[in-house]
Amino acid sequence: MKIVKTEVITGWRHGRFVFEEQPLSNIMRDLSRWYDFEYEFADPNVGDIVFLGSIPRYADFKTAISILEKSGGIRFSLTDGRIVISKITS
Repeated sequence: MKIVKTEVITGWRHGRFVFEEQPLSNIMRDLSRWYDFEYEFADPNVGDIVFLGSIPRYADFKTAISILEKSGGIRFSLTDGRIVISKITS
């Protein structure tokens, strides 16, 4: 039996994007639809990074990407009108 966390499914009703072990590729697909932007990964493996957490659905775009940057070791940059997502290397 699999335990279903209802907040992941119903988070939108409470004004949040909720990510429960979601790959960044899925998160970016959802965010790009909501905020209407195009994106690409600098390295395709960046899309496989898994996140756990939530973002306020009605936050501005800068706040949403700031939350992801702080929690996932990634960086967002704007290149030729597209958001480019890369992994921060130390």
